[in-house]
Amino acid sequence: MTDRFGNVHHVGLLGIGRSGVDYVRRDPVSAVWRAAEETWNLSTGTLRAVWQMIVGSRTTDELGGPIAIGKMAGEVAQGGVVPLDLVHGGSVGQSWSHQPVSHPGP
Repeated sequence: MTDRFGNVHHVGLLGIGRSGVDYVRRDPVSAVWRAAEETWNLSTGTLRAVWQMIVGSRTTDELGGPIAIGKMAGEVAQGGVVPLDLVHGGSVGQSWSHQPVSHPGP
């Protein structure tokens, strides 16, 4: 990182970083549109899964309480969003944009 005087500093990072997902800046209108689209995808995917459990074409083994949620959160922290997307049949990341973005900084 370079400060305003031109001095270069190396900053160590500790914690969880993102893995393989780039963020894309959007104008407010397209951001709201994409948010609505993602909300629709997640909602319909959830309702589809619940319906499949009701009619018996999907087991309830996927349901879990706080321990299962913690386990999945740990898996996501280790592998990023893509493994979560695959576990849920591809519904989570369908409308995510994986376009390259230039990032300022070191």
